Amino acid sequence: MHQNDPAVFAADFAFVPGSPRVTSTDSEGIDGVPPSFGATHRPPSTQIMLRRFLIPALVASMLAGARPAAAQNPVLASVAAPLTVPSFQDEARIHEISKIIKDRKDKAPRALFVELGQMANFSAFKALQRALDDVKSQWTKQAIYSAMGQLRKNTELAPKVMARVKRDALSRQSTESRAATAAMAAFGPGAHEALFEVARLSGDRSTRALALKGILAKVSADPSDAHLALVLGALVVPQTTSRQGALDLLRRFRTEDAFKRLTKYVGNKKNPTRSKKLVIAAVGGYKLDESDVIDTGADMVLSKAANQKDPILQYYALTSMARRGGTANLRLVEKLAKAKDDTVRRAALLVGIRSGAKKSDPLTLAVAKDPIARQASAITLGETLSDEALDALHGLVTDEDHIVRAEAIRQLAERRDLRSVLILIARLEEEKGRLRADIRDALSSLTGRDYGLNAKIWAKFWKAEKDTFQIPTGEQVAKAQAAKAEKKKDNGASSVAFYGIDIVSNRFALIIDTSGSMSAKAYTGPTRIEVAKKQLGKTLDRLRDGVLFNVIPFATAARPMEERLIELGVDTRDESKKFASALRASGGTNIHDALELAFEDVRVDTIYLLSDGAPSAGPITDPTELRDEIARWNSVRGVTIHCIAVGQDHPLLRGLATDSSGKYVRVD
Repeated sequence: MHQNDPAVFAADFAFVPGSPRVTSTDSEGIDGVPPSFGATHRPPSTQIMLRRFLIPALVASMLAGARPAAAQNPVLASVAAPLTVPSFQDEARIHEISKIIKDRKDKAPRALFVELGQMANFSAFKALQRALDDVKSQWTKQAIYSAMGQLRKNTELAPKVMARVKRDALSRQSTESRAATAAMAAFGPGAHEALFEVARLSGDRSTRALALKGILAKVSADPSDAHLALVLGALVVPQTTSRQGALDLLRRFRTEDAFKRLTKYVGNKKNPTRSKKLVIAAVGGYKLDESDVIDTGADMVLSKAANQKDPILQYYALTSMARRGGTANLRLVEKLAKAKDDTVRRAALLVGIRSGAKKSDPLTLAVAKDPIARQASAITLGETLSDEALDALHGLVTDEDHIVRAEAIRQLAERRDLRSVLILIARLEEEKGRLRADIRDALSSLTGRDYGLNAKIWAKFWKAEKDTFQIPTGEQVAKAQAAKAEKKKDNGASSVAFYGIDIVSNRFALIIDTSGSMSAKAYTGPTRIEVAKKQLGKTLDRLRDGVLFNVIPFATAARPMEERLIELGVDTRDESKKFASALRASGGTNIHDALELAFEDVRVDTIYLLSDGAPSAGPITDPTELRDEIARWNSVRGVTIHCIAVGQDHPLLRGLATDSSGKYVRVD
């Protein structure tokens, strides 16, 4: 019944001593495959002799004779090709694995897929294809496609495997397309042609991004215009590569045509803002005067982005212009210096100053009516080494706007000129809340000493030593600050602190993560949320009356105690403690909305943010994107963000603290 089937013909003679015996009422079974395994049935001795000696020799002779004619006869070629035929043991194991996968579905052990892939035969391929219908998870499907990749060592199966994986990679079903493409990206050079096609044609951007990942080295090595078009249509961080990898890749394209394509890309409303920001950041990384082509091209791309109506794109384009040292498009910059959005207006003023625009003189802006202009002036005055600039900066230390004062204090600390010491000491006695701490830190940076918040002691010190005092090096200051921190640690926590971070501000928000993961046990025994509630209660007990504060718990959504900061008193203290004690852990992690609520209150100058996980809810959940957005908000606010990471290191929280000169601590 199967004499003309070469595969079955060969399988019939695959019996060797030690193979499982079969029992059947039909010695051939169905289509040459025995109907059952495991029972004992010994073939007649003549049959044994035929299978062991005569027929194998005959088959070998036939196949040897067929090979010379194979080139002219496709049928003979198929017979002559080396066949990988599953043994009875393989067939039994494939059947067993398929049953496990069908029963356990996505919970089936990944090792079973690997085992099928290692068999490298057609039956294993069919089993893996069936398995795709049995599972639903993208990650399980990816494991199956990866196992199919192992089948390619069988030269007969390789084209069939690639055809199936490529077909699924181009599927309209995102689960299949992403799983197949992610697996194919690891197949190596043999899959490059298919990956290029997927990167061009897939309707799913994440799938295109995964395809690009598999051909990244090849695209980077040949920065052609066609490859740039492919990159712009497929690049996604982190699916394709890291943020830095993406920036490095985009900077490979630096021809005149490439800059024209990039300009067109950032000007197209249909393209995602996230991708446009990557282009802007990449172009902004070019140094001024690197080459005529780069200078002209970079300015063209950034001007196009700044000319869009989206304030986010405007801000990032202007920030990149400022980082490069300016722009030739002063008319656009002067227009944006009047924008309604504070972040855009500040960025435009900085670009104008660094570009030498006549209307953007920092000394003139230092007395402008717009506090955003005075803030921009403070930044650039700190970068200018003239005595006139220093005098203007000293004047801004007493500005009516606390944000301008904060920027001026920060710039004096960075400039490190001893002529500023007396100015800062005088202001220390006048300031309240966080700015007093900022002045103390600036004085410590200038002198290497620490006399706390007592202006009289600072004045006494300076009167005695100003004539002979020499400004310490940065290394000496760092050593003194480390000694101070160690002394504080030995003496115990301060009278008012939250998780060991001093509360010196009198206008602050406590942002507390109440997501489901906060119900996990802390290192000390109670749950994380119980520890947080206890810490919050202690802080509320120790705060002095009169400070302005708010508590903003967040999970899937933010649920503030009050819409704005409230003044602490007897009644509000008790109400706040009751509010804190009622907190429960459930839901996702919406860090974006919690911080947005805090920033909406213009009086907030300090935030204490506690969380135990990465963002999982809200408008922005990508940590890098969220960090960038908070930095944009904070560019005109100067809010200090102290961060407490619970249970694990938290790169986002560490970054937020670093960006805002806050403190970062990790607690178990």
